[in-house]
Amino acid sequence: MYYHLFKIEDGEVRPLTSREATISEVRTILQRDKGSPGDSDGRKKLFAYKELGAVYWIADYRSPGRLNGYEGKDLIDDAKRNFNLPDDWEPDKTILDLVKIYEYNNNGGIAAKTLTEIASTFRLMLDTVAAVKEKLRAKLNAPNVTEDELKGLMELSNSLLKLAADIPKKTKEIEDAKEMLKHIEDDVEVGRGNVKILSSMK
Repeated sequence: MYYHLFKIEDGEVRPLTSREATISEVRTILQRDKGSPGDSDGRKKLFAYKELGAVYWIADYRSPGRLNGYEGKDLIDDAKRNFNLPDDWEPDKTILDLVKIYEYNNNGGIAAKTLTEIASTFRLMLDTVAAVKEKLRAKLNAPNVTEDELKGLMELSNSLLKLAADIPKKTKEIEDAKEMLKHIEDDVEVGRGNVKILSSMK
């Protein structure tokens, strides 16, 4: 599948065409790759393609990271895991500038914003369920549980059940939003030749 700035196949960034390589930030990322494990002299640009993959993961509303509701540092960490980047890797100015360019040219409109908002809310809900469950388990395993603590356990249990009951609804909302976005993208596919270009891309 082709994502305007990058060619993504089987979850990996493939060598770019000459058009993408004219973007100054892309050139910088390619040129600064002087070698990495499995690519001692940097000829294959393996590390550069990992970084470009991270840009896609962070910026594209269709990336698995975004669709799984990750945001901020969690999204960056997810990109690092997916593209096998070093633990100490962080997006620098060049990466962040390219993320902005990518988002500008692939914003997806209101449908994409709706989808990412629902996905991030769902991720927060799942994290909350996990936190409540962990707290509930810790209290249950504590010795000499008092009557007041048992009441607290019941309240936690009820909160967990309420959150869990909303999960199917949120799952359907995400699938509906994906379907709506697909229809919108199919409708505008013909007009995609007029991609917005920032000055830094010239």
